[in-house]
Amino acid sequence: MKKRLQGLIAGMLIGTILTSGVAFAKQVSETINVIYDSIKILIDGKEYQPTDVNGNAVEPFIYNGTTYLPVRAIAKAFDKEVDWEAQTSTVILGSKNYDWLDQMGYVDYEYSAIGNSFSALPENTKMSDDTKFDRGIMFELYDYLGNTGGTTENKDGSFECNESISYFLNGQYKSFCGTISHKESENTRVGNSVIKIYGDGKLLYTSPAVSYGMKSTNFDVSVESVKLLKIDVEFLNTIGTTAVSNAMKSFPCIAEARLSKK
Repeated sequence: MKKRLQGLIAGMLIGTILTSGVAFAKQVSETINVIYDSIKILIDGKEYQPTDVNGNAVEPFIYNGTTYLPVRAIAKAFDKEVDWEAQTSTVILGSKNYDWLDQMGYVDYEYSAIGNSFSALPENTKMSDDTKFDRGIMFELYDYLGNTGGTTENKDGSFECNESISYFLNGQYKSFCGTISHKESENTRVGNSVIKIYGDGKLLYTSPAVSYGMKSTNFDVSVESVKLLKIDVEFLNTIGTTAVSNAMKSFPCIAEARLSKK
C-alpha cells in the first residue's frame, strides 16, 4: 500500500549575462589581455551602440584575433530574448523550446514507505560510472523492512519497494529525453532498480537495470498528446530484510531530464 505526498518541486530560471573586459569564467578565472580599438557595430547600415542590462555602454574587444561582442546587447538589437542558465553554463537566445523536468511542479508523488525519497539532482553530482551531471531528478530506494525503511510487505507475503511521480503535460510537449544513471554511493550494499515511464497510463519506456557501475544510458520517447506523465521506479529482487546491517539501497537518476515543446 503506497503512501502519498502532494507537493511541488520547482526551480526558477534566474540568470544574467555578464560581460567583462579582462576575464572569462571557466572552471577557474584567468586574467587575459584584450584590445579595445573603438570597434563599431553596424546593423543594416546603421551604427548600433551596445549597452549592458543597466543601460551602460559596452565596448566590443579583440582577443587572440577574435572580436567579441556582448551577447545581451546583440540579442536586444535583433529583438531576441536572452537568458543565462547557470546550471548548464548555457546562453539561451530566443525562446527556449524545452522545459527542464526538475523545474516543473509535480502533481502527485507516491512511495512505498518512509525511507524512500525523491529530489532534484544537485549540481555536479557524480554517477557511479564517473560521469557528472548538474541537473535532473534522483530517487532513493531503501530496501529495509522497518519503521524507517522503504519496503512494504503485502498481504500475500511479497515485498515492494518503489516510488512514482506524476506531471501534467496537457499535450503540449512532443518528446521526453534524459540520461538514466546510478548515483555514486559509499554504501557497500547497492541493489538494482528499474525506471518505467508512462503516458496517460500507457507504458512508453522501460530502462535497463539501474545498478552501481552501469554506463549512463540516454533515452528519448515521444509524449505527443500525453496529458499525464508518470515516472515509476522500483527495486528489483526486493528482500524486505528487517536487519539494518543487511539493508540495500538504490539511487536511480534521470539526469538532464527535459521535455521538448511542440
